[in-house]
Amino acid sequence: EFMQHLYSGKDFYDDVSGKWLDKGPAIKARCLELEVFRKMGVYTKVPRSQAGDAKVIAARWWLDTDKGDAEHPNYRARLDGREIKTHERPDLFAATPPLESLRYIASKCASDQIGSGRFCILSSDIKRAYFYTKAVRPAYLEIPVEDRQPGDEHMVAKLNLSLYGTRDAAQNWQKEYTGFMISIGFRVGRASPCNFFHPKLNISC
Repeated sequence: EFMQHLYSGKDFYDDVSGKWLDKGPAIKARCLELEVFRKMGVYTKVPRSQAGDAKVIAARWWLDTDKGDAEHPNYRARLDGREIKTHERPDLFAATPPLESLRYIASKCASDQIGSGRFCILSSDIKRAYFYTKAVRPAYLEIPVEDRQPGDEHMVAKLNLSLYGTRDAAQNWQKEYTGFMISIGFRVGRASPCNFFHPKLNISC
Protein backbone atom coordinates (compact mmCIF):
# COMPACT_ATOMS: atom_id res chain seq x y z
CA GLU A 1 0.00 0.00 0.00
CA PHE A 2 2.87 2.38 0.80
CA MET A 3 4.47 1.79 -2.61
CA GLN A 4 1.14 2.21 -4.40
CA HIS A 5 0.65 5.53 -2.62
CA LEU A 6 4.26 6.59 -3.30
CA TYR A 7 3.84 6.11 -7.03
CA SER A 8 0.30 7.46 -7.24
CA GLY A 9 -0.18 9.43 -10.45
CA LYS A 10 3.14 8.25 -11.92
CA ASP A 11 3.74 6.04 -14.94
CA PHE A 12 6.49 3.51 -15.64
CA TYR A 13 8.30 3.13 -18.95
CA ASP A 14 10.80 0.51 -20.08
CA ASP A 15 14.30 2.05 -19.94
CA VAL A 16 15.41 -0.22 -22.80
CA SER A 17 12.50 -0.18 -25.25
CA GLY A 18 10.67 2.93 -24.06
CA LYS A 19 7.31 1.14 -23.97
CA TRP A 20 4.74 1.71 -21.23
CA LEU A 21 4.93 -0.70 -18.31
CA ASP A 22 2.06 -2.02 -16.23
CA LYS A 23 2.44 -0.20 -12.91
CA GLY A 24 1.55 -3.18 -10.70
CA PRO A 25 4.32 -5.53 -11.89
CA ALA A 26 6.78 -2.62 -12.15
CA ILE A 27 6.24 -1.73 -8.49
CA LYS A 28 6.48 -5.41 -7.56
CA ALA A 29 9.87 -5.58 -9.33
CA ARG A 30 11.14 -2.65 -7.27
CA CYS A 31 9.89 -4.27 -4.08
CA LEU A 32 11.76 -7.44 -5.02
CA GLU A 33 14.97 -5.47 -5.56
CA LEU A 34 14.65 -3.87 -2.13
CA GLU A 35 13.96 -7.29 -0.64
CA VAL A 36 17.24 -8.55 -2.14
CA PHE A 37 19.03 -5.51 -0.67
CA ARG A 38 17.72 -6.41 2.79
CA LYS A 39 18.31 -10.16 2.45
CA MET A 40 21.92 -9.75 1.33
CA GLY A 41 22.62 -6.86 3.71
CA VAL A 42 23.78 -4.45 1.01
CA TYR A 43 23.71 -1.56 3.48
CA THR A 44 23.15 -0.70 7.11
CA LYS A 45 21.37 2.46 8.24
CA VAL A 46 23.64 4.67 10.37
CA PRO A 47 23.49 8.27 11.65
CA ARG A 48 24.44 10.80 8.98
CA SER A 49 27.11 12.16 11.31
CA GLN A 50 28.99 8.86 10.93
CA ALA A 51 29.69 9.71 7.29
CA GLY A 52 31.76 12.69 8.40
CA ASP A 53 33.11 14.64 5.42
CA ALA A 54 32.44 11.80 2.98
CA LYS A 55 30.06 12.69 0.17
CA VAL A 56 26.82 10.75 0.47
CA ILE A 57 26.01 9.06 -2.84
CA ALA A 58 22.55 9.56 -4.32
CA ALA A 59 20.41 6.47 -4.91
CA ARG A 60 18.49 6.07 -8.17
CA TRP A 61 16.37 3.53 -9.97
CA TRP A 62 18.64 3.00 -12.95
CA LEU A 63 16.62 0.37 -14.74
CA ASP A 64 12.96 -0.65 -15.10
CA THR A 65 12.45 -3.16 -17.88
CA ASP A 66 10.38 -6.09 -19.08
CA LYS A 67 12.70 -8.91 -20.20
CA GLY A 68 9.80 -11.11 -21.19
CA ASP A 69 7.18 -10.83 -23.92
CA ALA A 70 3.46 -10.06 -24.21
CA GLU A 71 2.46 -13.57 -23.06
CA HIS A 72 5.17 -14.01 -20.44
CA PRO A 73 6.16 -10.63 -18.93
CA ASN A 74 9.29 -10.57 -16.77
CA TYR A 75 9.66 -7.24 -15.02
CA ARG A 76 13.03 -6.27 -13.52
CA ALA A 77 14.23 -3.22 -11.59
CA ARG A 78 17.70 -2.17 -10.47
CA LEU A 79 18.60 0.29 -7.74
CA ASP A 80 22.04 1.88 -8.14
CA GLY A 81 24.28 4.44 -6.56
CA ARG A 82 24.94 7.61 -8.55
CA GLU A 83 28.55 8.43 -7.81
CA ILE A 84 29.56 11.15 -10.26
CA LYS A 85 33.03 11.01 -11.82
CA THR A 86 34.40 14.42 -10.86
CA HIS A 87 38.10 13.56 -11.25
CA GLU A 88 40.34 10.81 -12.60
CA ARG A 89 41.04 7.81 -10.35
CA PRO A 90 43.50 5.49 -12.17
CA ASP A 91 43.69 3.41 -8.99
CA LEU A 92 40.07 2.34 -9.53
CA PHE A 93 40.74 0.82 -12.96
CA ALA A 94 39.07 -2.51 -13.77
CA ALA A 95 40.06 -4.43 -16.89
CA THR A 96 37.65 -5.56 -19.61
CA PRO A 97 38.21 -8.77 -21.61
CA PRO A 98 39.45 -7.99 -25.15
CA LEU A 99 37.49 -9.27 -28.16
CA GLU A 100 40.47 -11.47 -28.99
CA SER A 101 39.72 -13.53 -25.88
CA LEU A 102 36.38 -14.70 -27.28
CA ARG A 103 37.93 -15.34 -30.69
CA TYR A 104 40.66 -17.45 -29.07
CA ILE A 105 38.19 -19.56 -27.10
CA ALA A 106 36.02 -20.12 -30.19
CA SER A 107 39.09 -21.09 -32.22
CA LYS A 108 40.39 -23.45 -29.51
CA CYS A 109 37.00 -25.10 -29.19
CA ALA A 110 36.75 -25.68 -32.95
CA SER A 111 40.35 -26.89 -33.28
CA ASP A 112 40.23 -29.39 -30.42
CA GLN A 113 37.13 -31.30 -31.48
CA ILE A 114 39.36 -34.04 -32.92
CA GLY A 115 41.63 -35.83 -30.45
CA SER A 116 40.92 -35.11 -26.76
CA GLY A 117 37.87 -33.44 -28.26
CA ARG A 118 34.30 -32.64 -27.50
CA PHE A 119 35.05 -29.16 -26.25
CA CYS A 120 32.12 -26.82 -25.76
CA ILE A 121 31.62 -23.15 -24.95
CA LEU A 122 29.64 -22.18 -21.86
CA SER A 123 28.37 -18.69 -21.13
CA SER A 124 27.37 -17.98 -17.52
CA ASP A 125 25.74 -14.95 -15.93
CA ILE A 126 25.98 -14.08 -12.24
CA LYS A 127 22.93 -12.18 -11.05
CA ARG A 128 23.74 -9.11 -8.98
CA ALA A 129 27.43 -10.01 -9.12
CA TYR A 130 28.66 -6.95 -7.23
CA PHE A 131 26.64 -7.95 -4.15
CA TYR A 132 29.05 -10.87 -3.65
CA THR A 133 31.88 -8.41 -3.04
CA LYS A 134 32.40 -6.55 0.22
CA ALA A 135 32.74 -2.77 0.13
CA VAL A 136 36.44 -1.93 0.43
CA ARG A 137 36.19 1.76 1.34
CA PRO A 138 33.75 3.59 3.61
CA ALA A 139 30.89 4.60 1.31
CA TYR A 140 27.49 6.04 2.17
CA LEU A 141 24.26 6.13 0.20
CA GLU A 142 21.16 8.23 0.60
CA ILE A 143 18.44 5.90 1.86
CA PRO A 144 16.05 5.21 -1.04
CA VAL A 145 12.69 6.86 -0.45
CA GLU A 146 11.05 3.42 -0.77
CA ASP A 147 13.03 2.19 2.25
CA ARG A 148 12.65 5.21 4.52
CA GLN A 149 10.95 4.65 7.84
CA PRO A 150 10.05 6.95 10.75
CA GLY A 151 13.30 7.92 12.44
CA ASP A 152 15.39 7.78 9.26
CA GLU A 153 15.37 11.56 8.81
CA HIS A 154 18.99 11.87 9.95
CA MET A 155 20.21 8.49 8.74
CA VAL A 156 22.18 7.33 5.70
CA ALA A 157 22.95 3.87 4.30
CA LYS A 158 26.49 2.61 4.91
CA LEU A 159 27.43 0.18 2.15
CA ASN A 160 28.49 -3.26 3.31
CA LEU A 161 28.70 -4.63 -0.24
CA SER A 162 29.76 -3.15 -3.55
CA LEU A 163 26.97 -1.39 -5.43
CA TYR A 164 26.41 -0.72 -9.11
CA GLY A 165 27.05 2.93 -9.87
CA THR A 166 29.90 3.35 -7.38
CA ARG A 167 33.33 3.96 -8.87
CA ASP A 168 35.22 1.06 -7.28
CA ALA A 169 32.53 -1.63 -7.66
CA ALA A 170 33.97 -3.12 -10.87
CA GLN A 171 37.47 -3.26 -9.41
CA ASN A 172 36.20 -4.92 -6.23
CA TRP A 173 34.34 -7.53 -8.29
CA GLN A 174 37.45 -8.20 -10.40
CA LYS A 175 39.50 -8.86 -7.25
CA GLU A 176 36.76 -11.14 -5.91
CA TYR A 177 36.40 -13.40 -8.94
CA THR A 178 40.17 -13.43 -9.59
CA GLY A 179 40.83 -14.66 -6.08
CA PHE A 180 38.17 -17.34 -6.47
CA MET A 181 39.48 -18.54 -9.82
CA ILE A 182 43.02 -18.83 -8.45
CA SER A 183 41.75 -20.75 -5.40
CA ILE A 184 40.26 -23.49 -7.63
CA GLY A 185 43.37 -23.92 -9.77
CA PHE A 186 43.15 -21.37 -12.57
CA ARG A 187 46.10 -19.26 -13.69
CA VAL A 188 45.65 -15.59 -14.55
CA GLY A 189 46.41 -14.64 -18.15
CA ARG A 190 49.59 -12.72 -18.91
CA ALA A 191 48.10 -10.55 -21.66
CA SER A 192 44.83 -9.83 -19.83
CA PRO A 193 43.91 -10.29 -16.15
CA CYS A 194 40.40 -11.22 -17.34
CA ASN A 195 41.66 -14.40 -19.01
CA PHE A 196 42.17 -17.64 -17.06
CA PHE A 197 43.46 -21.12 -17.83
CA HIS A 198 43.22 -24.32 -15.80
CA PRO A 199 46.23 -26.52 -16.76
CA LYS A 200 44.88 -29.75 -15.27
CA LEU A 201 41.38 -29.48 -16.68
CA ASN A 202 42.43 -27.68 -19.88
CA ILE A 203 39.74 -25.02 -19.44
CA SER A 204 40.12 -21.53 -20.89
CA CYS A 205 37.98 -18.78 -19.41
